Amino acid sequence: MMSVAMPYMYGEECTPYDSVYASSASEAEKSDLVLMFGNSPADTRMGGANAVWDFAKVRESVTGRGGKIVNIDYRMNETSSGHPDEWLPIRTGTDAALVAALAHEPIANDQVDLDFLHTYCVGFDEETMPESAKGQNKSYKDYIMGTGYDMVEKTAEWAAPITGIPAERIKQLAADIAAAEAPFICQGWGPQRHTNGEDTSRAICMLPVLIGKIGLPGTNTGQREAEPPTYLVGS
Repeated sequence: MMSVAMPYMYGEECTPYDSVYASSASEAEKSDLVLMFGNSPADTRMGGANAVWDFAKVRESVTGRGGKIVNIDYRMNETSSGHPDEWLPIRTGTDAALVAALAHEPIANDQVDLDFLHTYCVGFDEETMPESAKGQNKSYKDYIMGTGYDMVEKTAEWAAPITGIPAERIKQLAADIAAAEAPFICQGWGPQRHTNGEDTSRAICMLPVLIGKIGLPGTNTGQREAEPPTYLVGS
């Protein structure tokens, strides 16, 4: 799903997981907030000279500086096990609804990076819509703020009964994202492996885009973290 969806998100030459369009786990060591959606290296990339070791260094570095790691997953996975403050359980398949509510907060509170969005992005608001789609309330902002096709405002209160995550916790997480100097946002392969999973993958990638924290030290594109070109132990 991501392989199909990401070229529509970041351009036709985008290939998920490489070092150009996704940051490596070692880059997350510079982050002050690591936010993972359905991503558990300890389960999916277990082993010695592998991503598990990279993530252990990330935890050591981020938490050592007072930063946070939040793992959004429907189960207590091996990566967050033993670190209960990192685990945020969610109803399976509702990640996109959570992201919509997380996006609502910075839009409503004027915390998005409009300079970045207006310079580099298409479709965020009316100003960035293609001429063929102007005046039709089809922008991302229209969808989130309830002026789009479904006329539903994607508030935290709207998302809470869908995701199973309390509205106040959603608002706090949104505030943490907005306050982070270098949020490292990534996703595993789980969120995409559902019906309409490509939309979920693109939704998650919107979070760093909204706040302009992309292509900077300690940040990521929202895709799964890239792997180094060589591991000591092969497949």
